Order: sequence, then structure tokens, then C-alpha cells
Amino acid sequence: RIPTFLPITNSFNHKRDAKIISLVGLVVMVIFGGLHCFAWFSHFPTHSEQTSWRVSALIITGLPLFVVPCMLLVSIGVADTAVGLFLFFILSVIHFVACIVLLIIMVIDLRSLPSDAYRAVSWICLIPHL
Repeated sequence: RIPTFLPITNSFNHKRDAKIISLVGLVVMVIFGGLHCFAWFSHFPTHSEQTSWRVSALIITGLPLFVVPCMLLVSIGVADTAVGLFLFFILSVIHFVACIVLLIIMVIDLRSLPSDAYRAVSWICLIPHL
């Protein structure tokens, strides 16, 4: 019988792979937050919605940049692992709350769509062969 997954321990460095995966995840989180920052000057129905969108977008973009120095302090032994895990938990909760705030604002803003959103699109004009 041939095993499905054959771990080749000589060619894999699990600590290095975990660090690479963590850094890639952090880069993806920064890009995700940066995409939400594109709506910085968009129209929002109220000033409080605009402010909460901006704060949440900054939190989502900036928290990963704060996690990297914390990871480095834990990995070189300056900070305790328990402190690092507690800080990671707190930052994760803050990130999750900021994502939920963005999701709620997206749904709430559907109440005040521009008039062009209700216009019927003539799809026939967009099909080149007709």
C-alpha cells in the first residue's frame, strides 16, 4: 500500500514554514485592510458612519503591522510567550470587531443608494454580436 501523504522531514523546516505562512497571512491582512481604505472619500449617509468606516479600515490595515514586532519580541525571547499569546488574542478580537463593524456599515448603507442603482440596464447594447 502506498501512503497518501508522505512526510519528508529532511526537506521541510516546520518553524521556517510557520513563519512564512504567518508573514503571508499578515501581508494578506494588510492588503485586505488597504482595499477598504479605498472607500476613504466615498459618500456615506452620516458622518458617524464615515468615521467608523475609516477607523475600522485603519484598524484592519494597521493591526498586522503591530503584530510583526510583537512576534519578533516573542521569538527572540524578550517577551514572554504567555504575554505574546494574550496580546495576539486581544489584537484578534479587535480585528474581528473591526471587520464586523465594516460588514454592518456595508449593509446599513444599502438604505441610501444613489438613483443610478435603480436604473434598468439595457443588456442588449452590451452584447457585441447582436
